[in-house]
Amino acid sequence: MVAAVEYSKNAFFNFVCATAGDVIYSTKVGKLEKGQELMNVQKNNGLNGRVPIGFKLYKTINCDARINELVWSPDGTKLAWGSNDNVVRVWDIQKETTQTFPTNNAWIWCLAWSPDNRLLASGSGGQTIDIWDTQNNKIYQKLRKHTGSVFSLAWSSDGLILASSSIDGIIYLWDPKTGEPKKVLEGDYLARSTAWSRIGPILASGYHDNSIRLWAFGKNGIKVNDLIGHQDLVYSLAWSPDGNLLASSSADRSIRIWNPKMGLPQSC
Repeated sequence: MVAAVEYSKNAFFNFVCATAGDVIYSTKVGKLEKGQELMNVQKNNGLNGRVPIGFKLYKTINCDARINELVWSPDGTKLAWGSNDNVVRVWDIQKETTQTFPTNNAWIWCLAWSPDNRLLASGSGGQTIDIWDTQNNKIYQKLRKHTGSVFSLAWSSDGLILASSSIDGIIYLWDPKTGEPKKVLEGDYLARSTAWSRIGPILASGYHDNSIRLWAFGKNGIKVNDLIGHQDLVYSLAWSPDGNLLASSSADRSIRIWNPKMGLPQSC
């Protein structure tokens, strides 16, 4: 089973995927054209899946635990993953080295890179968030407010705010320098996912009551707008680069693409 897939931001790698079998695979340069045929990867390569014809397996990284999250740094030079052994790892594709950052005694559920490629935030089942300085190989900040597992982390585009959501139903907007929350957004249901718009101070959050909430921060306060349409909890959210569309995935087995200005999904 493929547990996570992530595309690189540079031209060296196309994508990597992590499997429940504790192995990470990366494929080397190749451009996927519209309608390009997919091929099955040989089982002796360890990956029971399909990749575009012309892609080559570049590297296999064997891990000792299930991988829950997989994220490239914004500049595409480092790959981070978090797993059930309570450790965050960062692979430098240029140096071919791996950094390890042990956390508390809890599985790692989510990771998020700061826009400047320096800081890596990790959220765990132990109600904790750690921010790692990957350049100096040390802890940068420990964030301790949540009372439930942390399932989602998202940096604002300027890197000044880290949003976190948890099954405790609270979203914290952290100041990474002080380690204290700038704002607390409380809801009536469990918050599963968060995503900042890339063009403005708008945060999207997904909940276990099937809804998506948009938080717009302005000089006159916070404006809230709810997007209703999913029939089950909202697992993940992603903004388009221009900030005009918001994609959401749900346990109802659908992906919806929203125009937040209209409040209605454009497609399902």
